[in-house]
Amino acid sequence: MHKSFLKSLLTAALVVAAITLAPLSIAQVVTSGITGVVRAANGSAVNGASVVAVHTPTNATFRATSTAEGRFNFRGLPVGGPYTITASADGSNSPPITEITTELGTDITVNVTIRSDVVEMAKFEVTADRNALDGSAQGAGTVLTSERLAAKPTSERSLADLISATPLVTLRSTFGDREESQITAVGQNNRFNSIQIDGARINDQFGLNGTGLASFFNPLSVDTLEQLAVSISPYTVKQSGFTGASINAVTKSGTNKFKGSVYYNFTGDEISGIALRGENGRDRVVSNTKVVPKLERRTYGVTLGGPIIKDKVFFFLSYEDFESLSAGRDPRFSTAQEAQILARLAQYSSSIKWGNPVTGSTTNKAIDEKILAKVDWNINEKHRLSARYSTTEGEVPQFGSFANSTSNLVNVSGGITTSSDGHFYQQNRKEKSMAGQL
Repeated sequence: MHKSFLKSLLTAALVVAAITLAPLSIAQVVTSGITGVVRAANGSAVNGASVVAVHTPTNATFRATSTAEGRFNFRGLPVGGPYTITASADGSNSPPITEITTELGTDITVNVTIRSDVVEMAKFEVTADRNALDGSAQGAGTVLTSERLAAKPTSERSLADLISATPLVTLRSTFGDREESQITAVGQNNRFNSIQIDGARINDQFGLNGTGLASFFNPLSVDTLEQLAVSISPYTVKQSGFTGASINAVTKSGTNKFKGSVYYNFTGDEISGIALRGENGRDRVVSNTKVVPKLERRTYGVTLGGPIIKDKVFFFLSYEDFESLSAGRDPRFSTAQEAQILARLAQYSSSIKWGNPVTGSTTNKAIDEKILAKVDWNINEKHRLSARYSTTEGEVPQFGSFANSTSNLVNVSGGITTSSDGHFYQQNRKEKSMAGQL
Protein backbone atom coordinates (compact mmCIF):
# COMPACT_ATOMS: atom_id res chain seq x y z
CA MET A 1 0.00 0.00 0.00
CA HIS A 2 2.84 2.36 0.93
CA LYS A 3 4.67 1.75 -2.38
CA SER A 4 1.44 2.23 -4.34
CA PHE A 5 0.81 5.59 -2.63
CA LEU A 6 4.35 6.81 -3.35
CA LYS A 7 4.06 5.74 -6.98
CA SER A 8 0.75 7.59 -7.39
CA LEU A 9 2.17 10.70 -5.71
CA LEU A 10 5.25 10.68 -7.97
CA THR A 11 3.09 10.24 -11.07
CA ALA A 12 0.86 13.16 -10.08
CA ALA A 13 3.89 15.38 -9.42
CA LEU A 14 5.36 14.58 -12.84
CA VAL A 15 2.05 15.36 -14.57
CA VAL A 16 1.76 18.71 -12.78
CA ALA A 17 5.35 19.59 -13.64
CA ALA A 18 4.82 18.68 -17.29
CA ILE A 19 1.67 20.83 -17.51
CA THR A 20 3.40 23.75 -15.76
CA LEU A 21 6.53 23.69 -17.86
CA ALA A 22 4.89 22.90 -21.21
CA PRO A 23 4.15 26.52 -22.26
CA LEU A 24 7.73 27.52 -21.47
CA SER A 25 9.24 24.70 -23.48
CA ILE A 26 6.97 25.39 -26.44
CA ALA A 27 8.06 29.03 -26.60
CA GLN A 28 11.78 28.35 -26.55
CA VAL A 29 13.34 27.56 -29.92
CA VAL A 30 17.09 28.02 -29.56
CA THR A 31 18.58 25.09 -31.50
CA SER A 32 18.72 23.64 -35.00
CA GLY A 33 18.68 20.23 -36.66
CA ILE A 34 19.99 18.14 -39.54
CA THR A 35 18.05 15.37 -41.29
CA GLY A 36 18.74 13.26 -44.35
CA VAL A 37 19.00 9.79 -45.93
CA VAL A 38 22.01 7.45 -46.10
CA ARG A 39 22.24 5.58 -49.41
CA ALA A 40 24.61 3.08 -50.96
CA ALA A 41 26.36 3.68 -54.28
CA ASN A 42 23.50 1.93 -56.11
CA GLY A 43 20.95 4.30 -54.53
CA SER A 44 19.44 1.86 -52.04
CA ALA A 45 18.79 2.97 -48.45
CA VAL A 46 21.34 1.86 -45.85
CA ASN A 47 19.93 0.56 -42.56
CA GLY A 48 21.94 0.89 -39.33
CA ALA A 49 24.57 3.27 -40.71
CA SER A 50 26.47 5.30 -38.12
CA VAL A 51 26.25 9.01 -38.90
CA VAL A 52 28.56 11.50 -37.16
CA ALA A 53 28.18 15.30 -37.17
CA VAL A 54 31.07 17.40 -35.84
CA HIS A 55 30.65 21.07 -34.91
CA THR A 56 33.95 22.31 -36.35
CA PRO A 57 34.52 25.40 -34.12
CA THR A 58 34.25 23.40 -30.85
CA ASN A 59 34.82 19.76 -32.00
CA ALA A 60 31.48 18.84 -30.37
CA THR A 61 30.44 15.43 -31.76
CA PHE A 62 26.88 14.20 -32.34
CA ARG A 63 25.91 10.67 -33.44
CA ALA A 64 22.83 9.11 -35.04
CA THR A 65 21.86 5.77 -36.58
CA SER A 66 19.92 5.44 -39.83
CA THR A 67 16.56 3.66 -39.90
CA ALA A 68 15.39 0.92 -42.27
CA GLU A 69 14.57 3.65 -44.77
CA GLY A 70 18.07 5.08 -44.37
CA ARG A 71 16.78 8.21 -42.63
CA PHE A 72 18.69 9.92 -39.79
CA ASN A 73 18.23 13.10 -37.83
CA PHE A 74 20.06 15.26 -35.32
CA ARG A 75 18.15 17.39 -32.82
CA GLY A 76 19.24 20.15 -30.47
CA LEU A 77 22.33 21.23 -32.41
CA PRO A 78 24.01 24.60 -31.83
CA VAL A 79 22.93 26.97 -34.58
CA GLY A 80 25.37 27.97 -37.28
CA GLY A 81 28.44 25.86 -37.70
CA PRO A 82 30.08 24.86 -39.89
CA TYR A 83 29.49 21.13 -39.44
CA THR A 84 31.18 18.11 -41.03
CA ILE A 85 29.11 14.94 -41.58
CA THR A 86 30.37 11.43 -42.28
CA ALA A 87 28.65 8.02 -42.37
CA SER A 88 29.91 4.43 -42.19
CA ALA A 89 28.37 0.97 -42.57
CA ASP A 90 29.79 -2.53 -43.11
CA GLY A 91 33.35 -1.23 -43.26
CA SER A 92 32.59 1.38 -45.91
CA ASN A 93 32.70 5.12 -45.36
CA SER A 94 31.26 8.17 -47.04
CA PRO A 95 33.42 11.08 -48.09
CA PRO A 96 33.11 13.90 -45.52
CA ILE A 97 30.56 16.61 -46.26
CA THR A 98 31.93 19.90 -44.96
CA GLU A 99 30.86 23.55 -44.55
CA ILE A 100 27.32 22.73 -43.46
CA THR A 101 25.54 25.62 -41.74
CA THR A 102 22.37 24.97 -39.75
CA GLU A 103 19.50 27.42 -39.26
CA LEU A 104 17.70 28.42 -36.08
CA GLY A 105 14.50 26.44 -35.48
CA THR A 106 14.83 24.56 -38.80
CA ASP A 107 15.97 21.10 -39.91
CA ILE A 108 18.20 21.32 -42.96
CA THR A 109 18.48 18.31 -45.30
CA VAL A 110 21.84 16.65 -45.97
CA ASN A 111 21.89 13.32 -47.84
CA VAL A 112 24.91 10.99 -47.54
CA THR A 113 26.18 8.33 -49.96
CA ILE A 114 28.41 5.47 -48.80
CA ARG A 115 30.85 4.06 -51.36
CA SER A 116 33.13 1.08 -50.98
CA ASP A 117 35.51 2.37 -53.63
CA VAL A 118 35.99 5.36 -55.88
CA VAL A 119 33.76 5.35 -58.95
CA GLU A 120 34.22 7.77 -61.80
CA MET A 121 30.79 8.73 -63.05
CA ALA A 122 29.78 10.05 -66.41
CA LYS A 123 28.56 13.61 -66.70
CA PHE A 124 24.89 14.06 -65.94
CA GLU A 125 22.53 16.95 -65.31
CA VAL A 126 20.01 17.39 -62.52
CA THR A 127 17.05 19.74 -62.87
CA ALA A 128 14.40 20.78 -60.36
CA ASP A 129 11.27 22.87 -60.17
CA ARG A 130 11.64 25.95 -57.98
CA ASN A 131 8.02 25.50 -56.89
CA ALA A 132 8.54 21.92 -55.73
CA LEU A 133 7.35 21.15 -52.20
CA ASP A 134 10.04 21.71 -49.56
CA GLY A 135 9.54 19.17 -46.81
CA SER A 136 11.68 21.19 -44.36
CA ALA A 137 9.68 24.41 -44.79
CA GLN A 138 7.81 25.57 -41.69
CA GLY A 139 5.80 28.51 -42.97
CA ALA A 140 6.59 32.06 -44.03
CA GLY A 141 9.67 33.55 -42.43
CA THR A 142 13.34 34.38 -42.75
CA VAL A 143 16.50 33.13 -41.06
CA LEU A 144 19.47 35.50 -41.02
CA THR A 145 22.79 33.74 -40.45
CA SER A 146 25.80 35.54 -39.01
CA GLU A 147 27.10 36.11 -42.55
CA ARG A 148 23.82 37.68 -43.67
CA LEU A 149 23.64 39.79 -40.52
CA ALA A 150 27.14 41.12 -41.17
CA ALA A 151 26.21 42.00 -44.76
CA LYS A 152 22.89 43.68 -43.90
CA PRO A 153 23.28 47.48 -44.07
CA THR A 154 22.04 49.41 -41.04
CA SER A 155 22.77 53.10 -40.59
CA GLU A 156 22.10 53.05 -36.85
CA ARG A 157 23.08 49.46 -35.97
CA SER A 158 19.44 48.86 -35.16
CA LEU A 159 17.90 45.48 -34.39
CA ALA A 160 14.74 46.68 -36.10
CA ASP A 161 16.73 47.27 -39.31
CA LEU A 162 17.88 43.64 -39.28
CA ILE A 163 14.38 42.32 -38.59
CA SER A 164 12.99 44.35 -41.51
CA ALA A 165 14.97 42.13 -43.92
CA THR A 166 11.94 39.84 -43.77
CA PRO A 167 9.62 40.75 -46.69
CA LEU A 168 6.44 40.61 -44.57
CA VAL A 169 7.79 42.95 -41.88
CA THR A 170 7.69 46.75 -42.11
CA LEU A 171 8.96 49.50 -39.81
CA ARG A 172 6.58 52.27 -38.81
CA SER A 173 7.19 55.59 -37.05
CA THR A 174 10.92 55.43 -37.70
CA PHE A 175 12.27 58.74 -36.48
CA GLY A 176 14.70 59.97 -33.85
CA ASP A 177 17.10 57.47 -32.34
CA ARG A 178 17.01 53.70 -32.50
CA GLU A 179 14.20 53.33 -30.00
CA GLU A 180 11.55 54.81 -32.30
CA SER A 181 11.00 52.06 -34.90
CA GLN A 182 7.81 50.04 -34.53
CA ILE A 183 8.00 46.48 -35.93
CA THR A 184 4.81 45.51 -37.76
CA ALA A 185 4.29 42.06 -39.30
CA VAL A 186 1.56 41.45 -41.91
CA GLY A 187 -0.33 44.51 -40.68
CA GLN A 188 -0.66 43.35 -37.07
CA ASN A 189 -0.26 45.67 -34.11
CA ASN A 190 3.43 46.05 -33.29
CA ARG A 191 2.78 44.93 -29.69
CA PHE A 192 1.54 41.51 -30.84
CA ASN A 193 5.03 40.21 -31.67
CA SER A 194 6.91 37.65 -29.59
CA ILE A 195 10.55 38.68 -29.19
CA GLN A 196 13.05 36.26 -27.63
CA ILE A 197 16.78 36.12 -27.01
CA ASP A 198 18.18 32.65 -26.34
CA GLY A 199 14.65 31.48 -25.54
CA ALA A 200 13.93 34.23 -22.96
CA ARG A 201 11.13 36.66 -23.83
CA ILE A 202 12.01 40.35 -23.70
CA ASN A 203 8.62 41.82 -24.60
CA ASP A 204 7.35 44.98 -22.95
CA GLN A 205 4.97 43.38 -20.45
CA PHE A 206 3.06 46.61 -19.73
CA GLY A 207 2.53 47.45 -23.39
CA LEU A 208 3.55 51.09 -22.99
CA ASN A 209 6.28 51.12 -25.62
CA GLY A 210 5.47 51.24 -29.31
CA THR A 211 8.45 49.04 -30.15
CA GLY A 212 7.17 46.15 -28.03
CA LEU A 213 10.54 46.04 -26.23
CA ALA A 214 11.22 46.95 -22.62
CA SER A 215 14.50 48.70 -23.37
CA PHE A 216 14.85 52.16 -24.95
CA PHE A 217 17.26 50.98 -27.64
CA ASN A 218 18.46 47.57 -28.83
CA PRO A 219 18.03 44.88 -26.16
CA LEU A 220 21.50 43.60 -27.09
CA SER A 221 24.39 44.53 -29.35
CA VAL A 222 23.95 43.42 -32.96
CA ASP A 223 27.57 42.18 -32.82
CA THR A 224 26.52 39.41 -30.42
CA LEU A 225 23.97 37.82 -32.79
CA GLU A 226 24.76 34.39 -34.20
CA GLN A 227 21.42 33.98 -35.99
CA LEU A 228 18.10 35.80 -36.14
CA ALA A 229 14.87 34.06 -37.15
CA VAL A 230 11.65 35.90 -38.00
CA SER A 231 8.63 33.60 -38.38
CA ILE A 232 5.31 34.92 -39.63
CA SER A 233 3.11 31.83 -39.90
CA PRO A 234 5.00 28.79 -38.57
CA TYR A 235 2.91 25.62 -38.59
CA THR A 236 4.77 24.06 -35.68
CA VAL A 237 3.79 23.52 -32.05
CA LYS A 238 7.22 24.76 -30.97
CA GLN A 239 6.15 28.40 -31.36
CA SER A 240 3.10 30.11 -29.92
CA GLY A 241 1.92 33.18 -28.05
CA PHE A 242 1.91 35.74 -30.89
CA THR A 243 -0.25 36.97 -33.77
CA GLY A 244 2.34 39.17 -35.48
CA ALA A 245 5.84 37.75 -35.81
CA SER A 246 7.92 35.40 -33.70
CA ILE A 247 11.33 37.07 -33.53
CA ASN A 248 13.96 34.74 -32.14
CA ALA A 249 17.64 35.64 -31.70
CA VAL A 250 20.48 33.38 -30.59
CA THR A 251 23.70 34.93 -29.29
CA LYS A 252 27.21 33.90 -30.25
CA SER A 253 29.27 31.37 -28.33
CA GLY A 254 32.99 30.90 -27.85
CA THR A 255 35.01 28.41 -29.91
CA ASN A 256 38.37 26.67 -29.68
CA LYS A 257 40.02 29.81 -31.09
CA PHE A 258 40.20 33.13 -29.32
CA LYS A 259 38.30 35.69 -31.38
CA GLY A 260 37.41 39.26 -30.62
CA SER A 261 36.50 42.60 -32.14
CA VAL A 262 36.72 46.28 -31.33
CA TYR A 263 34.46 48.75 -33.11
CA TYR A 264 33.67 52.46 -33.10
CA ASN A 265 30.92 54.20 -35.06
CA PHE A 266 30.36 57.94 -35.22
CA THR A 267 27.71 60.08 -36.90
CA GLY A 268 27.91 63.87 -36.76
CA ASP A 269 26.52 67.00 -38.34
CA GLU A 270 29.54 67.45 -40.61
CA ILE A 271 30.92 65.45 -43.51
CA SER A 272 34.18 66.25 -45.27
CA GLY A 273 34.24 69.60 -43.50
CA ILE A 274 30.78 70.61 -44.75
CA ALA A 275 28.18 71.39 -42.08
CA LEU A 276 24.92 69.53 -42.59
CA ARG A 277 22.97 71.61 -40.07
CA GLY A 278 22.45 75.34 -40.22
CA GLU A 279 22.30 77.85 -37.42
CA ASN A 280 19.24 78.37 -35.27
CA GLY A 281 17.23 81.16 -36.87
CA ARG A 282 15.55 82.14 -33.59
CA ASP A 283 18.87 82.95 -31.95
CA ARG A 284 19.93 84.97 -34.98
CA VAL A 285 16.72 87.07 -34.93
CA VAL A 286 16.27 87.46 -31.18
CA SER A 287 19.84 87.88 -29.94
CA ASN A 288 21.86 88.23 -33.16
CA THR A 289 24.01 85.25 -32.15
CA LYS A 290 25.05 82.29 -34.25
CA VAL A 291 24.17 78.99 -32.58
CA VAL A 292 24.43 75.70 -34.50
CA PRO A 293 22.52 72.88 -32.73
CA LYS A 294 24.65 69.83 -32.07
CA LEU A 295 23.78 66.43 -33.50
CA GLU A 296 26.16 63.55 -32.75
CA ARG A 297 25.85 59.82 -32.21
CA ARG A 298 28.65 57.47 -31.32
CA THR A 299 28.89 53.79 -30.48
CA TYR A 300 31.90 51.83 -29.30
CA GLY A 301 32.17 48.25 -28.12
CA VAL A 302 34.29 45.14 -27.76
CA THR A 303 33.64 41.38 -28.01
CA LEU A 304 35.83 38.44 -26.97
CA GLY A 305 35.25 34.69 -27.10
CA GLY A 306 37.34 31.57 -26.72
CA PRO A 307 37.94 28.32 -24.83
CA ILE A 308 38.11 27.92 -21.06
CA ILE A 309 38.80 24.20 -21.51
CA LYS A 310 39.44 23.25 -25.12
CA ASP A 311 36.69 21.13 -26.71
CA LYS A 312 34.69 21.41 -23.46
CA VAL A 313 33.96 24.83 -21.96
CA PHE A 314 33.78 28.16 -23.83
CA PHE A 315 33.02 31.80 -23.03
CA PHE A 316 31.78 34.87 -24.91
CA LEU A 317 31.80 38.46 -23.59
CA SER A 318 30.49 41.71 -25.04
CA TYR A 319 30.35 45.37 -23.98
CA GLU A 320 28.79 48.28 -25.88
CA ASP A 321 28.26 51.97 -25.07
CA PHE A 322 26.03 54.35 -27.04
CA GLU A 323 25.58 58.12 -26.70
CA SER A 324 23.38 60.51 -28.67
CA LEU A 325 23.52 64.31 -28.49
CA SER A 326 20.70 66.35 -29.98
CA ALA A 327 19.56 69.95 -29.89
CA GLY A 328 17.77 71.15 -26.77
CA ARG A 329 14.48 72.99 -26.74
CA ASP A 330 14.52 76.63 -27.80
CA PRO A 331 14.94 79.05 -24.84
CA ARG A 332 11.31 80.19 -24.68
CA PHE A 333 11.06 80.97 -21.00
CA SER A 334 9.09 84.17 -21.25
CA THR A 335 9.93 85.03 -17.67
CA ALA A 336 12.90 86.55 -15.93
CA GLN A 337 12.18 84.40 -12.91
CA GLU A 338 13.72 81.16 -14.18
CA ALA A 339 16.47 81.36 -11.58
CA GLN A 340 13.82 81.71 -8.85
CA ILE A 341 12.00 78.65 -10.15
CA LEU A 342 15.15 76.53 -10.07
CA ALA A 343 16.08 77.80 -6.61
CA ARG A 344 12.60 76.98 -5.30
CA LEU A 345 12.68 73.48 -6.82
CA ALA A 346 16.03 72.85 -5.18
CA GLN A 347 14.41 73.58 -1.81
CA TYR A 348 11.99 70.73 -2.33
CA SER A 349 14.70 68.19 -3.11
CA SER A 350 18.44 68.52 -3.32
CA SER A 351 18.87 64.99 -4.73
CA ILE A 352 17.04 65.71 -8.00
CA LYS A 353 19.00 67.33 -10.81
CA TRP A 354 16.64 70.18 -11.69
CA GLY A 355 18.97 71.45 -14.41
CA ASN A 356 20.28 74.73 -15.68
CA PRO A 357 18.74 77.62 -17.60
CA VAL A 358 18.09 76.86 -21.25
CA THR A 359 20.33 78.56 -23.79
CA GLY A 360 20.74 78.31 -27.53
CA SER A 361 23.59 75.83 -27.09
CA THR A 362 21.71 73.49 -24.71
CA THR A 363 21.84 69.85 -25.81
CA ASN A 364 19.97 66.72 -24.79
CA LYS A 365 21.90 63.49 -24.19
CA ALA A 366 20.66 59.90 -24.41
CA ILE A 367 22.93 57.05 -23.28
CA ASP A 368 22.77 53.26 -23.41
CA GLU A 369 25.08 50.54 -22.04
CA LYS A 370 24.99 46.82 -22.77
CA ILE A 371 26.89 43.97 -21.10
CA LEU A 372 26.65 40.28 -22.05
CA ALA A 373 28.40 37.17 -20.69
CA LYS A 374 27.81 33.62 -21.93
CA VAL A 375 29.27 30.22 -21.03
CA ASP A 376 28.80 26.97 -22.99
CA TRP A 377 29.74 23.49 -21.73
CA ASN A 378 29.85 20.39 -23.93
CA ILE A 379 29.16 17.90 -21.13
CA ASN A 380 29.27 14.85 -23.42
CA GLU A 381 28.00 13.76 -26.84
CA LYS A 382 24.38 13.81 -25.66
CA HIS A 383 24.27 16.79 -23.32
CA ARG A 384 25.12 20.49 -23.55
CA LEU A 385 24.70 23.33 -21.08
CA SER A 386 24.49 27.02 -21.98
CA ALA A 387 24.01 30.00 -19.64
CA ARG A 388 23.77 33.72 -20.50
CA TYR A 389 23.50 36.89 -18.41
CA SER A 390 22.98 40.30 -19.97
CA THR A 391 22.04 43.81 -18.87
CA THR A 392 20.83 46.81 -20.84
CA GLU A 393 20.65 50.20 -19.14
CA GLY A 394 19.49 53.37 -20.86
CA GLU A 395 18.71 56.99 -20.07
CA VAL A 396 16.61 59.18 -22.36
CA PRO A 397 15.42 62.80 -21.93
CA GLN A 398 11.67 63.28 -21.63
CA PHE A 399 9.91 66.54 -22.50
CA GLY A 400 7.20 68.41 -20.64
CA SER A 401 5.21 71.56 -21.29
CA PHE A 402 4.09 74.20 -18.79
CA ALA A 403 1.57 76.55 -20.37
CA ASN A 404 -0.25 78.00 -17.37
CA SER A 405 -0.02 81.75 -16.92
CA THR A 406 0.23 81.32 -13.14
CA SER A 407 2.20 78.97 -10.95
CA ASN A 408 2.13 78.00 -7.29
CA LEU A 409 5.84 78.64 -7.16
CA VAL A 410 6.05 82.11 -8.66
CA ASN A 411 3.91 84.32 -10.81
CA VAL A 412 4.75 83.68 -14.45
CA SER A 413 3.57 85.88 -17.25
CA GLY A 414 3.26 84.37 -20.69
CA GLY A 415 3.64 80.76 -19.58
CA ILE A 416 6.54 78.30 -19.68
CA THR A 417 6.77 76.16 -22.81
CA THR A 418 9.97 74.31 -21.96
CA SER A 419 12.04 73.39 -18.92
CA SER A 420 15.59 73.47 -17.64
CA ASP A 421 18.33 71.80 -19.68
CA GLY A 422 15.92 71.55 -22.63
CA HIS A 423 13.93 68.62 -21.23
CA PHE A 424 11.65 67.94 -18.30
CA TYR A 425 13.40 64.91 -16.75
CA GLN A 426 15.64 61.92 -17.55
CA GLN A 427 13.89 58.54 -17.72
CA ASN A 428 15.97 55.48 -16.82
CA ARG A 429 15.37 51.83 -17.72
CA LYS A 430 17.43 48.84 -16.70
CA GLU A 431 16.74 45.40 -18.11
CA LYS A 432 18.33 42.18 -16.87
CA SER A 433 18.00 38.92 -18.75
CA MET A 434 19.15 35.43 -17.74
CA ALA A 435 18.77 32.36 -19.92
CA GLY A 436 19.91 28.78 -19.58
CA GLN A 437 19.43 25.62 -21.61
CA LEU A 438 20.36 22.04 -20.80
